[in-house]
Amino acid sequence: MILGLKPRHGILLGLILLCCVVMAIVGRHATPQQLMTLAPVVERGTEVLKAVDNVGQAATRLSPEELARLDEEIQARLPAGPRAQDPELQREHASRLQIDQVYVQGILDRLDGLTHLQPKPHLRVIELSVPNAFALPGGTIIVTTGMIDMCDSEAELASVIAHEMGHHKLGHPLARIQYERAARKLGGPLLADLSTLGYALYSRGYSARDEEEADRQGLGMTARMDYHPQAACHLMARMQTRFGRPDTTPGNVVEEGAQATEKALRNYFATHPPFPDRIQKLERARVEMHLPVERRRWFLGTRNHRDRIHSLQRRLAEDFQVGPLD
Repeated sequence: MILGLKPRHGILLGLILLCCVVMAIVGRHATPQQLMTLAPVVERGTEVLKAVDNVGQAATRLSPEELARLDEEIQARLPAGPRAQDPELQREHASRLQIDQVYVQGILDRLDGLTHLQPKPHLRVIELSVPNAFALPGGTIIVTTGMIDMCDSEAELASVIAHEMGHHKLGHPLARIQYERAARKLGGPLLADLSTLGYALYSRGYSARDEEEADRQGLGMTARMDYHPQAACHLMARMQTRFGRPDTTPGNVVEEGAQATEKALRNYFATHPPFPDRIQKLERARVEMHLPVERRRWFLGTRNHRDRIHSLQRRLAEDFQVGPLD
């Protein structure tokens, strides 16, 4: 073994060398008129790294009780929302949080009435203005008030919750923590290690493949509950307008090679894939799943969302739509 390198480090070094070879070949044969990309190499390299580390990791199995405690410890590390000084404002915030909690819990219960996930997912709304939602290893799904406000309809919010339920169903949150714990080779008390990692990772994205799988799972769940199948795309397009950043285009092959190598090493724990990519794949999945929007009435729940009354309690005729979302 060269210079005492561990097998994992050798794989990383091999990937870097592979990227350099590809970059050299592209640089030798490319012309200014040819659009060359190393994206397939990057994506494949990232998946190879993940597979190699997963093969070498000893999966830590936790009991349902340990998973529940792990969720509690991670939640204890989450940032607290702003606290109003005025007691009256405090009561208003608490009342609003309780209303949101009941509303979103009703959406989750409606979705879970079909899926019956085990362990049963639990939902918690936290007061943060940043739009976010994420699933914890024990089945807890966190939704911020900022995400609730970002949605324009119950169908959009249901797509967010169903996406996180998809992560839970596929086992992504726990596998993600176990993967990084093995990579870091942490010592000390197990739950303390994992809760530290859970807090560090909760706002960081999954791999592109995990996100695509969760998107497809979420689309299937919401469609079976008659939510409009384009609601997720509609929300993502609006978030792209508000938060999206244009991708930087490398000026030459050398710059692209450098970017590709860096991306390959950090891609597994990168932020969510770009919204346009997710929208395109979701639309493709909708067609493959035979979910037409032109000939069927789908539930939007715009008034439900405005009034914070979930569709288990009320579904108005004007909250249905036939046709694509604008």
